[in-house]
Formats: sequence, structure tokens, C-alpha cells
Amino acid sequence: MLSGKMYRFRVSEAVLDSRYMEAFLRSQATQAVIDTMKTGISDSGLNLTHGRFRRLVVRVAPLNEQRRIVAKIEELFSDLDAGVAALERVRANLKRYRAAVLKAAVEGRLTEAWRRQNPPAEPPAMLLARVLTARRKNWEADHFNKYAEAGTSPPEGWWEKYRDPPSPPNGSFPELPAGWCCATVEQCAWDVTVGHVGPMKERYIESGVPFLRSQNVRPLRFDRHGLKFIPEDFHAALSKSRLVGGELLVVRSGSVGEACVYPADAGEANCSDLVITRLLALIDPRYVALFVTSPVGRASILGRQTGSALAHFNVGAMERSAIPVPPVSEQQEIIAEVARRLSVVEAVEAEVEHDLKRAGRLRQAILKRAFEGKLVPQDPTDEPAAAILTRSRHLHDAGAASQTRSRSRRRALPLQQVPLLDEAQR
Repeated sequence: MLSGKMYRFRVSEAVLDSRYMEAFLRSQATQAVIDTMKTGISDSGLNLTHGRFRRLVVRVAPLNEQRRIVAKIEELFSDLDAGVAALERVRANLKRYRAAVLKAAVEGRLTEAWRRQNPPAEPPAMLLARVLTARRKNWEADHFNKYAEAGTSPPEGWWEKYRDPPSPPNGSFPELPAGWCCATVEQCAWDVTVGHVGPMKERYIESGVPFLRSQNVRPLRFDRHGLKFIPEDFHAALSKSRLVGGELLVVRSGSVGEACVYPADAGEANCSDLVITRLLALIDPRYVALFVTSPVGRASILGRQTGSALAHFNVGAMERSAIPVPPVSEQQEIIAEVARRLSVVEAVEAEVEHDLKRAGRLRQAILKRAFEGKLVPQDPTDEPAAAILTRSRHLHDAGAASQTRSRSRRRALPLQQVPLLDEAQR
């Protein structure tokens, strides 16, 4: 059975080896010709009509040479496939190694030797107390500035409105290294919000304030590719999603959990539909990005998604997420050690990608030589392709004439000689 979106055709075995025809259709030159035959204006609307496809010109080699070409292609492609499979295994191993590095980093195993030489200066409870004190001071300064900007005096007892965020559940991280504490993202941040949610298609302009979307957030990397721009006045109206550098950005729908830090030197920007976390000075956003991207953090993030058809990760889920917090100096060491190891991974990954593309080009080079008659030696004793085509044409014409006579005889049968179906056959 076939879908209506594909053609089936059978080649004459007296003229073409079907494997030779398949290879011909896969060649870059043939694909380029087929592209010119397509109709339609968009990828989803493209169509290749039967009539156009039937006019495709095929380079026909002598039948014996076709078989030699096919055998050589299969031999060379087998070697290429083995090489590509090896590269794919390397890529998969690099992915596992990257995950292992991140997991070891946020569990403290990556800095075990460093900790022995740099024992923590304070117990975990004191570190957490300093974090919470810094959060309260930040809240008070922020609110006092808002009253000052409005030109009003703070009301009596305004600071009593502050509420400490809830602590993470007991047992969130049963075993933490010496000097580490456990906290929620809300405890470590002075603001967690979401980017602009709403239609944007008519808002974009050629140049202006950069406007980030989920595709600009890659694991541990801000990607400028496909960056959009919005007018200055619209940017000013979206004050809560304003980015100045140093914010942790987490994708909340689609590729949920991918995270990066918006670079401090990238200039002011805005964003849509991303969870924006503004962390306290005691918490390096690059460390939190490492945690969110690690298998430990991914499990926590994905466990807090909502929705079934389209998963979402909202502000509340981000605030409640528990994270292991090392001392500031160890955060810096973790960031440096992960960067060192992942830079090696990225260099190898780039080489693997280069070799995979090279394999694709080599595959096409083999097909190109095959249909230029340069892949295998030619044999002067082979029956020429022209003779094969002439004989095939005669057989085709004879077959067509026979079918015409058969149809004429069927039309000439008297009605009473046409077999009828009985009730059971119906």
C-alpha cells in the first residue's frame, strides 16, 4: 500500500537496474533538476506532478556497467556508513560526557580537590542567612526607591510587608558538600518574572531594541541568530521584561528548561515568554544556569512542567525549584572548571560536525563520478545503452499495440457474452 503523496514506478529490467535508478535519483544533480520541476510557493505546498516527473532525463549506462556502478557505490557507501556510525557514537559519548560534567559540578564532585585546599569559611546555615539578609535588603532598597521616584514618603511600617520566601522541602538534596546549603530560586533571587506574552508579529522592525525569543536561548549560550527588534517606546512599556545583562533566562514552553545568562556586554534588550530570574550578588547566574542545564536540574525543571499537549514551566515553578548553593568562591571555581572541560568538548564536537558534513559531500562526489562514467572502468564488450534502449522501445511499442487490440476486442463483445456477477459475488 502507498500513500497518495508518493509515486511508484517500475523500471524495465532489460534497460535499468532499479538500484542504479535509485542512486541516480539521490544524486545532487538529479535532485536539482527535480527541484525545477516542482510547483507551489511554500514547502508545505510544493508538488511534483506525474507529468513533469515522467519527463526527467536519465543517464543510462550499459546494463553490465550499471551493475558494476551499483556494486562500487554500495562498497564505498558501506565504508562511509561505518565512518559516519563511528562519528555518531563519538557525538553521543560527548553528549553523555557533557551531562556527566554538569552533574558532577552541581553535586560538588568536580571541586572536591579544590575544597580540600580551600575549606569553607562558614557553616551552611550562615551562608543561607547571608543570602536571606541580602534578599531582604534588596527588597527594602527597591521599595524605598519606588516611593522616592513617586515623590511620596514611605508609610509607617512599610518594611513589615516583607515576607520571607518558603524554604525548600526537607531532603531536596540529602547529601551536600561541606559549606553548601540548600535554597529555593526565590530565596536566591530578588525578582522572578516572565517576558512579554502576546502577539508580536506586527511589532517587529528592521532595527531597534533587541528582542529575544526562545530560539535565542541555547544550553549555556545566548544565540544571536534570528534576533528580532522592537521600537524604543514599546521596549519602555515592557519594563518588567527589560534585560540589562546578567539575568538568567529559562525557556518556559517548547524546549522547556534550556537556560543561559544574558551577557552583560550585549546591550539593553527585551524578551518574550521566557522566565527571567534576577539573582542576588551572592549567587552567580552562570552557576544557576549550570544547575538548570544539568541532569539534576533538568529532572527538577521537567518535573514541574504543566500542560500535556504543550508543556510549560511557569514563574511559580521556577521560584519553588530547590538548588544547591556553594560558597561564592566555589561557585567561581565550578564555573571555571566546567568552562575548561566543555571547551574541549565543543572543539571535538565541531570537528565531528565537520567530518559528518564532509561525509555527506563525499557521498555526493561518489554519485557524481558514477553518473559521469568515472567511477568504474568501462568494458568495450558491454552492449551499448543505445542498443538496449532501441530494443526496449520496440518491445514497448509492440506491447502497447497488443493492449490496444485487446481493448478493441473487449469493446466488441456482445452484451450477453459479458460475465455478470451473481448476488454472492457482489
